[in-house]
Amino acid sequence: MNKRIKRLLVLFMIACAPDMAVAQRPEIPSNVVKLDAGVSFITSKVYVYNLGDSRFHKFTWKPGFSGKIDYEHYWQSGWGIGVNVIYHNTNFDAGYGAIGYSQGYYEYQFNQWYFGPCAAYRFRFGDSKWTGDVSIGMGYSRFSENLDDKIIVYYGGLGVSWRAGIEYMLSPDIGLGLDLTDLMAFVSQPDYSSELKTLGMNEFDGANGFFRLSLMAGLRIYF
Repeated sequence: MNKRIKRLLVLFMIACAPDMAVAQRPEIPSNVVKLDAGVSFITSKVYVYNLGDSRFHKFTWKPGFSGKIDYEHYWQSGWGIGVNVIYHNTNFDAGYGAIGYSQGYYEYQFNQWYFGPCAAYRFRFGDSKWTGDVSIGMGYSRFSENLDDKIIVYYGGLGVSWRAGIEYMLSPDIGLGLDLTDLMAFVSQPDYSSELKTLGMNEFDGANGFFRLSLMAGLRIYF
């Protein structure tokens, strides 16, 4: 009789093990690392100088590449803090012209880095494996501009970012996610050389800068 009771207890514990594991698992991960890549759009107006016709050409919603690495720590209340590292790259056609003794078709590259802390909030959709999160941060944005690596300009300024995302937890350790990120960078007018003339403008109180909207997806690491 005792053997039967022990067997029943063992079978009951085995059957309840998955439910017990779910019950013991925190509602949200304590630490999250995000590795993302995707597409970004410069939503502010950008004026690029064309070497061929010596005129400024206006671009809006110009697409480019984006990537980011985020680390966020959460408490079980759902609130957390983190660090964001974001990279953007956008290329523009600079036309046919001459720079020094070189002549040909040129491409203008615009690169942007953002580094900064953030405040975040994370939540779970009921008892499912889906989670959502939002964050807002402020940091430093670094720009570099070059024309086929022949002319390079560096400058920086204040950056403000906000993000909203959704994730699916494949396991307690790994997940997949999709983030919508908006980055606003305000900079003073850089001192351009005579060969390279470009101006980024937005309509927020007339400040010089760049607004970017990015859609990125990637891996989530929980620990």
